[in-house]
Amino acid sequence: MIKARKSVINIVAHDLGERTKTHRFQGDNKGRLWFHPDNATTTKKVTTPFNVAPKNFMDELREALKAKNQWYGEPDFRVFSVCGPMAQGDQCLRLVNRGVLEPFTVPGYLALNDGLAGLLGSIVGGVAKGHMGAIRIFVLGSGLGTADRHWALDDQFREYLVYGDMEAHFTVHGCDNVCGCNLEGCAEAGVRESALGDLIVKHGVALEQLKNPDKEKLNIGRDLEFRIAQPGCTFKPQLFDALNEWQNRLAVVVSNVLGGTTIGGDKLRKPGLIVIGGGLGRFVKPKIVYDRVLALSKGIPQNGANFEVRVEDKLGNTANCVGVAAAGLAKFLGIKIDEIEFLNSPPLNSGKK
Repeated sequence: MIKARKSVINIVAHDLGERTKTHRFQGDNKGRLWFHPDNATTTKKVTTPFNVAPKNFMDELREALKAKNQWYGEPDFRVFSVCGPMAQGDQCLRLVNRGVLEPFTVPGYLALNDGLAGLLGSIVGGVAKGHMGAIRIFVLGSGLGTADRHWALDDQFREYLVYGDMEAHFTVHGCDNVCGCNLEGCAEAGVRESALGDLIVKHGVALEQLKNPDKEKLNIGRDLEFRIAQPGCTFKPQLFDALNEWQNRLAVVVSNVLGGTTIGGDKLRKPGLIVIGGGLGRFVKPKIVYDRVLALSKGIPQNGANFEVRVEDKLGNTANCVGVAAAGLAKFLGIKIDEIEFLNSPPLNSGKK
């Protein structure tokens, strides 16, 4: 049942990672969602609090956002995409990559794990839009967020699609990185941004060499993009070697997930879809990942080869905010996420801001 009768519903979405990204949205009671006309054209970010007491984490985050004018007053509701496992709707169990190792409450109208937020964003407005089968997303950045829409059984043992909030803390062969979860060879630790940096160093390029001299701080993803595009960069071959090894690791992670989750790929279900999102997604070549996943199973994965790999290049780094905003609007209106329509611009009849 529709709960809102306002002509315009104002939403603020925060995406918590190493840095917190904020976007403003508007929606209406028809289930349409779009970026607020005053939303910044470039993504604004603040450093997410690190190594603070769990009970103080959200207060410190709010103050950091306020200090950069990114809290945005009193919207109709506020939503969060969180780089940690969520329980009971508003409880984050811990943020291992931010040094927060005990549960805390995430206040707001809705809070989702960042992997699930990214998946929903891709479904409502990204490369997964219109896909009718199962999907698994990998959000690559300072960590690895993951979630899926997989096949499950109802109480009459009939198959249907259900959303799952997943984790990437499992061991994979081919790397020995240790994560904040203390698991050696952790999938997340092996493909996140710092692991890519380690591989760049392993292949003979110091991170100081990688750094863009025009920038104050090192940003591995952005600086790698800069050096690859830079004419005359003498260490490009080493960078491509590092990316090749990193992509091999990613294929191992994808292969493990395909082997342990029912997302299709067989001859009976609809094709499955692997979506690679996040800031590091721009370095991924979908066909290379697909071919290497097949090679790991000698061309015949247990669950079949009828799946596709896509990079989330439509929404990019806004996918998590779009996804959690869409989920918040669906909850607010009492409708399904599939009924949300994400628009590229405000509708003509959207009313006043």
